[in-house]
Amino acid sequence: MTCDQAYSLFESLIKTARDTLLDQTLNFPLKSWTKEDSTWVTECDQRIDNILTPIIRKIGLQTVSEEGEHLLDVVESGNYITIDPIDGTFGYLDYLSSDSKFGTVDLGPLHDFGLLVGIVERAQPVFGMAYNYITSETVMVDGVNPKNLIWKNRTRINNQKVAGYLSSRVSTELEDKISKVPEISIIKQATMGWKSLYTVLQPHDRAIMVRETIHTGLWDILPGAVASRCFGAELSLEFNKYVQLPNQGLVIKKGNWPEFEI
Repeated sequence: MTCDQAYSLFESLIKTARDTLLDQTLNFPLKSWTKEDSTWVTECDQRIDNILTPIIRKIGLQTVSEEGEHLLDVVESGNYITIDPIDGTFGYLDYLSSDSKFGTVDLGPLHDFGLLVGIVERAQPVFGMAYNYITSETVMVDGVNPKNLIWKNRTRINNQKVAGYLSSRVSTELEDKISKVPEISIIKQATMGWKSLYTVLQPHDRAIMVRETIHTGLWDILPGAVASRCFGAELSLEFNKYVQLPNQGLVIKKGNWPEFEI
């Protein structure tokens, strides 16, 4: 797939997902529950996934999605597309519980939620996209050519010299550990996709993203993995051996960092 083809597909998926999310949110009652792994999901997540997956498969591509099928043989083929229909479901639920009219107010990074799509070819992350449903901030990245980066409607401008990106639900122990790094500014963000992209793309001299939870799927990290590959951040993963990441967390490093363990 060429960059132009990938980005055209991303634009189409964004429009479809955005329209579906608005229709589901504004016209139907909220239904949410916890999955077997204790993570939250909504009927809106499932509806978006059920619409995007056939679109992608219709053009002959295999999919691995958070709310759809987790097929290891698809991942082992090394050629597939990942979908996270609502990255940051907690942010979505928190936004709905606020007094704001849906979609009209930016409540900040702790209430962000968005669409993530990643493309893997020959077991390498080649193209990635993240879209913020509220701010319309959009990143499209090519894994081998920095000049093909598209960053539209840039909303979150983080220019601290040293940054540590953490979950909104980070443990006190980890936050204390990160806070001891000299000059570091802690930035909390509701979505895994945007945390990983901001770590790599924002103009920090050094940045680190740490995710504690073991419930991390390829769909969570694909756009960040593409950006890491393109811009030289440190992220060691294999993209043809597992659907859920096997380690007890995830670290992305930009710039020079000493050894850091979760």
